[in-house]
Amino acid sequence: GINNQNEVVGSTFDGVRIRTFLVSASGLSFPELPDGAFPEDVNDLGQIVGFLQNVLPGGAGPYGFVYSSGTWQVAGPPPLLLSSSYARGINNYGNIVGHGEMGCLFCERRFAFFDDTIESGFISFCGVNDAGDIVGFAQDGFWRSGGVDTPIAFPVSTGTIPNDINNVITIVGDYHAQDNGLRSTHGFVWSNGRYVSLDVPGASETRVEGVNDAGVIVGSFITGREG
Repeated sequence: GINNQNEVVGSTFDGVRIRTFLVSASGLSFPELPDGAFPEDVNDLGQIVGFLQNVLPGGAGPYGFVYSSGTWQVAGPPPLLLSSSYARGINNYGNIVGHGEMGCLFCERRFAFFDDTIESGFISFCGVNDAGDIVGFAQDGFWRSGGVDTPIAFPVSTGTIPNDINNVITIVGDYHAQDNGLRSTHGFVWSNGRYVSLDVPGASETRVEGVNDAGVIVGSFITGREG
Protein backbone atom coordinates (compact mmCIF):
# COMPACT_ATOMS: atom_id res chain seq x y z
CA GLY A 1 0.00 0.00 0.00
CA ILE A 2 1.00 3.63 -0.57
CA ASN A 3 -0.36 6.97 0.65
CA ASN A 4 -0.03 10.55 -0.58
CA GLN A 5 3.19 11.08 1.40
CA ASN A 6 4.70 8.21 -0.62
CA GLU A 7 4.84 6.09 2.53
CA VAL A 8 4.82 2.41 1.60
CA VAL A 9 3.83 -0.57 3.76
CA GLY A 10 4.59 -4.22 3.18
CA SER A 11 5.94 -7.34 4.83
CA THR A 12 9.32 -9.01 4.81
CA PHE A 13 10.70 -12.39 5.93
CA ASP A 14 14.13 -12.23 7.53
CA GLY A 15 14.61 -15.99 7.79
CA VAL A 16 13.02 -16.16 11.23
CA ARG A 17 10.02 -13.80 11.34
CA ILE A 18 7.52 -12.17 9.04
CA ARG A 19 7.57 -8.46 9.91
CA THR A 20 5.63 -5.40 8.80
CA PHE A 21 7.74 -2.60 7.34
CA LEU A 22 7.08 1.07 6.62
CA VAL A 23 9.19 3.08 4.17
CA SER A 24 8.89 6.85 4.65
CA ALA A 25 10.92 10.02 4.12
CA SER A 26 12.76 9.23 7.36
CA GLY A 27 13.76 5.77 6.18
CA LEU A 28 12.81 2.18 7.00
CA SER A 29 10.91 1.33 10.21
CA PHE A 30 9.04 -1.64 11.63
CA PRO A 31 5.63 -0.89 13.23
CA GLU A 32 4.94 -2.76 16.45
CA LEU A 33 2.67 -5.48 15.09
CA PRO A 34 2.66 -9.20 15.92
CA ASP A 35 4.84 -11.46 13.81
CA GLY A 36 2.97 -12.71 10.77
CA ALA A 37 1.07 -9.49 10.10
CA PHE A 38 0.52 -8.72 6.43
CA PRO A 39 -0.27 -5.03 5.78
CA GLU A 40 -2.37 -4.15 2.73
CA ASP A 41 -2.85 -0.37 2.80
CA VAL A 42 -1.91 2.86 4.59
CA ASN A 43 -3.74 6.20 4.60
CA ASP A 44 -2.42 9.75 4.93
CA LEU A 45 -2.82 9.58 8.74
CA GLY A 46 -0.46 6.61 8.90
CA GLN A 47 -3.22 4.12 9.76
CA ILE A 48 -2.34 0.67 8.43
CA VAL A 49 -4.75 -2.17 7.63
CA GLY A 50 -4.09 -5.78 6.77
CA PHE A 51 -4.51 -9.23 8.28
CA LEU A 52 -2.77 -11.37 10.88
CA GLN A 53 -3.06 -14.86 12.30
CA ASN A 54 -3.05 -16.65 15.67
CA VAL A 55 -3.71 -13.53 17.74
CA LEU A 56 -7.24 -14.12 19.11
CA PRO A 57 -8.25 -16.75 21.68
CA GLY A 58 -9.91 -19.83 20.20
CA GLY A 59 -9.25 -19.13 16.54
CA ALA A 60 -6.34 -19.05 14.15
CA GLY A 61 -7.86 -16.59 11.70
CA PRO A 62 -6.50 -14.76 9.82
CA TYR A 63 -8.36 -11.62 10.95
CA GLY A 64 -8.27 -8.09 9.64
CA PHE A 65 -6.53 -5.42 11.70
CA VAL A 66 -6.09 -1.66 11.80
CA TYR A 67 -2.92 -0.18 13.32
CA SER A 68 -2.72 3.41 14.54
CA SER A 69 -0.30 5.29 16.83
CA GLY A 70 1.44 2.18 18.10
CA THR A 71 -1.60 -0.02 18.78
CA TRP A 72 -3.71 -2.40 16.72
CA GLN A 73 -7.22 -3.78 16.91
CA VAL A 74 -9.46 -6.08 14.88
CA ALA A 75 -10.91 -4.34 11.83
CA GLY A 76 -14.24 -4.99 10.17
CA PRO A 77 -17.10 -7.16 11.51
CA PRO A 78 -16.75 -8.60 15.04
CA PRO A 79 -14.76 -11.86 14.85
CA LEU A 80 -17.17 -13.90 17.02
CA LEU A 81 -18.79 -15.71 14.05
CA LEU A 82 -16.00 -15.31 11.54
CA SER A 83 -13.61 -17.98 10.39
CA SER A 84 -11.46 -15.39 8.62
CA SER A 85 -11.34 -11.78 7.48
CA TYR A 86 -8.94 -9.61 5.49
CA ALA A 87 -8.81 -5.82 5.75
CA ARG A 88 -7.70 -4.66 2.30
CA GLY A 89 -8.14 -0.89 2.06
CA ILE A 90 -8.54 2.24 4.20
CA ASN A 91 -9.32 5.82 3.20
CA ASN A 92 -8.50 9.08 4.95
CA TYR A 93 -11.81 9.00 6.86
CA GLY A 94 -10.89 5.66 8.40
CA ASN A 95 -13.40 3.62 6.37
CA ILE A 96 -12.12 0.08 5.95
CA VAL A 97 -13.04 -2.46 3.28
CA GLY A 98 -12.19 -6.11 2.95
CA HIS A 99 -13.60 -9.60 2.74
CA GLY A 100 -13.66 -12.91 4.54
CA GLU A 101 -15.65 -15.98 5.43
CA MET A 102 -18.33 -16.51 8.05
CA GLY A 103 -18.27 -20.03 9.42
CA CYS A 104 -20.97 -22.07 11.12
CA LEU A 105 -21.23 -25.75 12.02
CA PHE A 106 -22.13 -27.03 8.54
CA CYS A 107 -21.48 -24.05 6.28
CA GLU A 108 -18.99 -21.51 5.09
CA ARG A 109 -20.21 -18.19 3.70
CA ARG A 110 -18.18 -15.61 1.80
CA PHE A 111 -18.74 -11.90 2.44
CA ALA A 112 -17.34 -8.45 1.75
CA PHE A 113 -17.41 -5.64 4.29
CA PHE A 114 -17.38 -1.85 4.48
CA ASP A 115 -16.56 -1.05 8.12
CA ASP A 116 -19.06 -3.23 10.07
CA THR A 117 -21.53 -3.62 7.17
CA ILE A 118 -21.49 -7.06 5.55
CA GLU A 119 -22.48 -7.89 1.98
CA SER A 120 -22.92 -11.63 1.52
CA GLY A 121 -22.15 -13.59 -1.61
CA PHE A 122 -19.02 -14.50 -3.54
CA ILE A 123 -17.70 -10.94 -3.48
CA SER A 124 -14.57 -9.17 -2.26
CA PHE A 125 -13.87 -5.49 -1.57
CA CYS A 126 -10.23 -4.54 -2.13
CA GLY A 127 -9.86 -0.75 -2.11
CA VAL A 128 -11.71 2.43 -1.15
CA ASN A 129 -11.15 6.14 -1.81
CA ASP A 130 -12.23 9.21 0.17
CA ALA A 131 -15.53 9.47 -1.74
CA GLY A 132 -16.44 5.94 -0.62
CA ASP A 133 -15.94 4.45 -4.09
CA ILE A 134 -15.01 0.77 -3.82
CA VAL A 135 -13.17 -1.61 -6.12
CA GLY A 136 -13.37 -5.36 -5.82
CA PHE A 137 -14.36 -8.50 -7.63
CA ALA A 138 -17.12 -11.09 -7.83
CA GLN A 139 -17.34 -12.95 -11.15
CA ASP A 140 -14.96 -10.27 -12.43
CA GLY A 141 -13.70 -6.88 -11.30
CA PHE A 142 -15.92 -3.88 -10.59
CA TRP A 143 -15.85 -0.25 -9.48
CA ARG A 144 -18.77 0.77 -7.24
CA SER A 145 -19.69 4.46 -7.05
CA GLY A 146 -22.99 5.77 -5.68
CA GLY A 147 -24.33 2.23 -5.49
CA VAL A 148 -23.71 1.59 -9.20
CA ASP A 149 -21.23 -1.09 -10.29
CA THR A 150 -19.08 -0.53 -13.38
CA PRO A 151 -17.26 -3.60 -14.77
CA ILE A 152 -13.47 -3.52 -14.60
CA ALA A 153 -12.27 -6.32 -16.86
CA PHE A 154 -8.98 -6.17 -18.71
CA PRO A 155 -9.55 -7.01 -22.41
CA VAL A 156 -8.89 -10.64 -23.40
CA SER A 157 -8.20 -11.64 -19.80
CA THR A 158 -9.43 -14.69 -17.91
CA GLY A 159 -10.03 -12.69 -14.72
CA THR A 160 -9.41 -9.19 -13.36
CA ILE A 161 -8.83 -8.16 -9.73
CA PRO A 162 -8.84 -4.40 -9.02
CA ASN A 163 -6.80 -3.81 -5.86
CA ASP A 164 -6.95 -0.06 -5.27
CA ILE A 165 -8.60 3.19 -6.37
CA ASN A 166 -7.41 6.75 -5.74
CA ASN A 167 -9.31 10.04 -5.48
CA VAL A 168 -8.93 10.87 -9.17
CA ILE A 169 -10.41 7.47 -10.16
CA THR A 170 -7.28 5.68 -11.23
CA ILE A 171 -7.72 1.96 -10.63
CA VAL A 172 -4.89 -0.58 -10.38
CA GLY A 173 -4.80 -4.33 -10.01
CA ASP A 174 -3.97 -7.65 -11.64
CA TYR A 175 -5.34 -9.67 -14.51
CA HIS A 176 -4.84 -13.25 -15.60
CA ALA A 177 -4.14 -14.44 -19.13
CA GLN A 178 -2.97 -17.52 -21.00
CA ASP A 179 0.57 -17.24 -22.37
CA ASN A 180 1.66 -20.24 -24.45
CA GLY A 181 -0.89 -22.38 -22.63
CA LEU A 182 0.28 -21.28 -19.18
CA ARG A 183 -1.66 -19.04 -16.78
CA SER A 184 0.12 -15.72 -16.27
CA THR A 185 -0.47 -12.72 -14.02
CA HIS A 186 0.06 -9.12 -15.10
CA GLY A 187 -0.51 -5.72 -13.52
CA PHE A 188 -2.79 -3.08 -14.99
CA VAL A 189 -3.71 0.57 -14.63
CA TRP A 190 -7.18 1.85 -15.61
CA SER A 191 -7.91 5.56 -16.10
CA ASN A 192 -10.61 7.37 -18.12
CA GLY A 193 -11.82 4.09 -19.57
CA ARG A 194 -8.39 3.05 -20.85
CA TYR A 195 -6.45 0.00 -19.73
CA VAL A 196 -2.66 -0.19 -19.67
CA SER A 197 -0.86 -3.47 -18.98
CA LEU A 198 2.14 -3.34 -16.66
CA ASP A 199 4.93 -5.91 -16.39
CA VAL A 200 8.26 -5.59 -14.64
CA PRO A 201 10.92 -6.40 -17.27
CA GLY A 202 12.12 -9.99 -16.95
CA ALA A 203 9.40 -10.94 -14.43
CA SER A 204 7.21 -14.00 -14.83
CA GLU A 205 4.48 -12.42 -12.67
CA THR A 206 3.61 -8.82 -11.85
CA ARG A 207 1.00 -7.59 -9.37
CA VAL A 208 0.00 -3.95 -8.83
CA GLU A 209 -1.34 -3.42 -5.30
CA GLY A 210 -1.68 0.31 -4.60
CA VAL A 211 -1.86 3.79 -6.14
CA ASN A 212 -1.86 7.27 -4.60
CA ASP A 213 -3.40 10.48 -5.94
CA ALA A 214 -0.20 11.42 -7.80
CA GLY A 215 -0.36 8.13 -9.72
CA VAL A 216 2.59 6.53 -7.93
CA ILE A 217 2.00 2.76 -7.80
CA VAL A 218 3.40 -0.10 -5.74
CA GLY A 219 3.31 -3.83 -6.22
CA SER A 220 5.38 -6.98 -6.41
CA PHE A 221 6.90 -9.27 -9.00
CA ILE A 222 8.36 -12.75 -9.34
CA THR A 223 11.29 -13.79 -11.50
CA GLY A 224 11.33 -17.30 -12.93
CA ARG A 225 8.33 -19.61 -13.01
CA GLU A 226 7.41 -22.16 -10.36
CA GLY A 227 6.18 -25.58 -11.52
